[in-house]
Amino acid sequence: MKRFFVATLSVIAASACGKSPFAISPADVRFAVDRDSYLALAQHTAPALARYEFRVVARLENASATTLYLPRCYPDSRVPLYAVPLADEQSPHSSAYNPVWACVGHDHPIALPSRATRVDTLRVVGPTAVQHGTNIPIGKLEGDFALVLSVSSCPPDATDCPSASALTLRRRFRVLLER
Repeated sequence: MKRFFVATLSVIAASACGKSPFAISPADVRFAVDRDSYLALAQHTAPALARYEFRVVARLENASATTLYLPRCYPDSRVPLYAVPLADEQSPHSSAYNPVWACVGHDHPIALPSRATRVDTLRVVGPTAVQHGTNIPIGKLEGDFALVLSVSSCPPDATDCPSASALTLRRRFRVLLER
């Protein structure tokens, strides 16, 4: 059985006037990944471009009394939208693993019922962009990164949801390249 590490939640939420039935707090959500570090394996898809891949098992537990919603790219996507930025949010560099999403507009997020747990295996591949003509990766492939998910307690058809109904979750990890 894989061991999951408790994540530190980073919350982006403004205070709302009055108590909202949609308000959620960091205590309402438990977010973890299966490892502290990952080995990115080289995938030789083209001679001039080395691509790396690793898989992150993300676990999200809804400890709240309401359903939580996770955005997804397409109405039938099996995994939520996620980001893989550098762990240091102040770094002048970028992540080579941050996915480039080209999504459609829809109102079919992934619903996570109250007291339920969701486990997703995310295939992380990079670089997601290279310099034209040189194939030099744009962004860092090795170092400290974060898995970032967004959750909301507002159903898709709700109106006037307060900003306190959304959380941005971050879990740090390290990536090493296969040598």
